[in-house]
Amino acid sequence: MSADGQAALQAAHKNPPDLIVSDVMTPILDGFQLLKALRGDEQTRTIPVVLLSARAGEGSRVEGIEAGADDYLIKPFSAREQLARVSGRLEIARLQRDRESQLRVSQAELEQRVQERTQELLSASEELRELSARIL
Repeated sequence: MSADGQAALQAAHKNPPDLIVSDVMTPILDGFQLLKALRGDEQTRTIPVVLLSARAGEGSRVEGIEAGADDYLIKPFSAREQLARVSGRLEIARLQRDRESQLRVSQAELEQRVQERTQELLSASEELRELSARIL
């Protein structure tokens, strides 16, 4: 837990959390500035971020989502609602990590197969060259 947006950003770089919950109105870096800094950095860009704000209305929520927040809670909210939203975001992040891991494995397998086929084609090409040389 950090007292301000700058401290939260530094903490996220030191030890990336599974999720960040930030108020829009934080000292030094506000929630939007924190979000922009997180999304602009390769190390922290995929950390889910839930913004909290007292600014009500659809426009505020849309602004938060358009800025890159994964969710936007308007105060006052219940602990139950916050827990449900945070749990949902953590589950979505876990599923995304699992999919990315599966994709990396599939990509590595595909690259291995391409290398094997390339070697087979090179060998076949060499055999054809040798055969051609004997015929001619």
